[in-house]
Amino acid sequence: MSFVNVIDERERIQGSEGYAQYILASLIMGCPPPGYNKGRTPSESGQQLIERIWNRCFGGDLNETVENFFWEFCLNSIKPDDPDRWPDLAAITPSRVILFELKTLSGSIREGQVDEQIQLGKYNHPESLVDMIYITADPVEGSPDLPSGCSYSNVTWSGVAEDIAAIWNQQRGPESDVARQYLDYLNRRYGVKTIADRDSDSVEVDYVNEMLGNGLCDALIRMLEVESSSQTVAIEFPGRSPKDARRFVDEIELMVGRYNEVAPSPIRNAKPWVWQPSSTGEPQTKQGREMGVELRVAYNQKPQR
Repeated sequence: MSFVNVIDERERIQGSEGYAQYILASLIMGCPPPGYNKGRTPSESGQQLIERIWNRCFGGDLNETVENFFWEFCLNSIKPDDPDRWPDLAAITPSRVILFELKTLSGSIREGQVDEQIQLGKYNHPESLVDMIYITADPVEGSPDLPSGCSYSNVTWSGVAEDIAAIWNQQRGPESDVARQYLDYLNRRYGVKTIADRDSDSVEVDYVNEMLGNGLCDALIRMLEVESSSQTVAIEFPGRSPKDARRFVDEIELMVGRYNEVAPSPIRNAKPWVWQPSSTGEPQTKQGREMGVELRVAYNQKPQR
């Protein structure tokens, strides 16, 4: 099964806009987003992508480090009875709040949505410059009324794809594979033609495609996250019993062994294990609370494999 099928499954579960937001946020953060309105410093490549998109939209150079990046960023309403608003993404620099609203479907464009988010951005962050970047499939005519200290730009997914390709097409490893498959998704959906052929990566790509097709994508991402952060995480596993969990641990170990044969940065310290009530601590997942068993990935100080 190819990676494309896994993308289709993700799209079916979250919808095209939810998928587009989630993967773009993951690329910028360098890992899966920690949750709604939870900031994280972007990766080095993520910082470069924000700079490229901002430069494309507003000209010049951003020349500021993004201190925090958010997936689903909360803007409090002005009136207590009005709902809060949630731009899809946001980047915070020392002097700016950069808001991103992403649209993949013309039917989801709501009149006045961008205007309202710009106004609330300035209301919530009066000391900062507020930039709104509106990402759409096709160009949107016109511009909203802008309060003082605010800017707006519309960019298409083709432009964003060009910036993604410029950063990740020359890299190797799992992050660049995610970027390449995301570009493939944009290519299929919007006809974006930015993907460079990399025959030298064929062995790695074939294996990653196979691994993703077997449903182990989230497990690999979590293993890489722990390898980088040294922090234990809990993950979902297919099944309901300790036996199912142990079987999935075996599958993860096999996957990591094969991944390490082709990856430039092998996984050495992250290790999956099965948590049960006899273990220390409290359950961290719905599976753990309801079934008394969950899968965790811990950082082992002694390198393995």
